Amino acid sequence: MFRRWRLQPSVLKLLGTISHGFSTCHNGCQEVDATATRQRGSLAAGKPNDGDLPYLIGEDGYPLGGPSAAEIKHASETRFHRDMEAALARWQRGDLTAFAEAVWLCWRHRQELPRWMIEASEMLVKRAMTEDEKRARREFKIHRTRWEALVELRERRPTQPSSKRPCRDRAQC
Repeated sequence: MFRRWRLQPSVLKLLGTISHGFSTCHNGCQEVDATATRQRGSLAAGKPNDGDLPYLIGEDGYPLGGPSAAEIKHASETRFHRDMEAALARWQRGDLTAFAEAVWLCWRHRQELPRWMIEASEMLVKRAMTEDEKRARREFKIHRTRWEALVELRERRPTQPSSKRPCRDRAQC
């Protein structure tokens, strides 16, 4: 079974060297047989509504001479920022799934989490906790603060007792 590409008549001018493997379809376009082009290496094809601007398709099926790495990076960054703005707008309207989508976007594009996502994660965690758990966490935070203060005081205390004893009488000092 052959794979076929439909070509615009203007593109067929570029394919003058390939004279075999064509057939005409019902609206005047011609189709080219994939096996005929494999022997030549590449195929010119037009994009829809591009006028007479063809692009080349390599043997692997991908366009030759595609966008540069900088263009691809810029398009990716633009898409990331557009999608993040949409997720923020959805989050502000109360859509909780926007947070999960924004996390995936940041992971996929290797970006740091913006401030609104950090605040959103705190709010989601607080919403998910029961009152008993909130109380237990508050008590533990107080306990930990006291413990850290005690450890700090112990570290400040000198390890060797001083050789001077406190004076009971001022005359002895």
